Amino acid sequence: MAGALATALLTVLAIMLLAGLWPFNPFPANNVVWLKSRNGLDFGRNPLVLSRSPLDFADPRWSSISLEIWLQPSGSWQANTFLSIYTPQNPKQFRLMYYYKAFLVRRHTEGQWEDTGIGVDNVVFANTPLFITITAGPKASSIYFNGQLAEVFPNYILSGRDLSGQLIFGTSPFENQTWQGEWRGLAVYGAELSPADVLAHYGKWTKGRQTELLKESVLTALYDFHEGTGDTIHDLAGTAPALFIPKHYLVPHKPILQWPWDDYRPDRSYAVDIAVNIAGFVPLGFLLSAFLWSTTRSKRPVLTAILIGALISLTIELLQAYIPQRSSGMTDVLTNTLGTAMGAFLCGQQKVKVVLARLGLARQV
Repeated sequence: MAGALATALLTVLAIMLLAGLWPFNPFPANNVVWLKSRNGLDFGRNPLVLSRSPLDFADPRWSSISLEIWLQPSGSWQANTFLSIYTPQNPKQFRLMYYYKAFLVRRHTEGQWEDTGIGVDNVVFANTPLFITITAGPKASSIYFNGQLAEVFPNYILSGRDLSGQLIFGTSPFENQTWQGEWRGLAVYGAELSPADVLAHYGKWTKGRQTELLKESVLTALYDFHEGTGDTIHDLAGTAPALFIPKHYLVPHKPILQWPWDDYRPDRSYAVDIAVNIAGFVPLGFLLSAFLWSTTRSKRPVLTAILIGALISLTIELLQAYIPQRSSGMTDVLTNTLGTAMGAFLCGQQKVKVVLARLGLARQV
């Protein structure tokens, strides 16, 4: 009786640890390599590049800004963050991402509950180069692709303050949301570029004449990834911090035991995750309660099983904080504990005890 319950319990626990801690590697390789045939970096499965120190464009002179990005996405994706600007006070400050074929700009203002964003649909295609220009002035922001205006967004205002912080390429600052493809260039300007300037800059980048942009007075940073070797990318304008390619992939500012309200997502996948986290711990609660009731002198097997399940979940979440591909959150602890409680209470029902006794898995009622 005790042997069968112990075997079943250990089997369930092993499966849960395997599912919760896979791939068991706190130091995966950073899959970023230099392109051989042209300037740029190839971002593989687990990529990360970040600035050695924060960018500071918060000067009032940069009330208008422009941002140029040249890249080529690869593979398939659902939602991928390819560039973020992080500050400790506002981790979600500024993010550029794809959602299926849509290009999105997401900004979070400190003190507000929700992000604000703009975007253009049906512009992102795998293995197709894309030159993105974002211009922002006192009345509107505009998005261009390959030198051509895609859309204007009235009253969506960006400034140098939004671009002040640590640059993070290839993943989100606080969760494993990686992007794959080629990075070929990034430039920041302290002014709103005109449509003619946007088109001219696109021509210079694509013809390998990007260094001519150094003559422009409004340029504040220019990374063309020309180095071809090493772990450092320099700003050709000489005003912004260098970028760094770490040896190992990590989520730079991953939270430990993230609060449920920070973890919440209003989509179907979040609901599925909740259901899986609850259902996955029901067998553990059931077997723990049965084992404690049958083989120990515990006067409160149900309560004890719930506490053990909560501790197991907490341990898994703490270990997940050191595995870049996993997330660490209190939501999982709460839902796992609920699942444990459901299983334990189910085992505590009189009819269930009778069935277990008849199967020889518990003492006689």
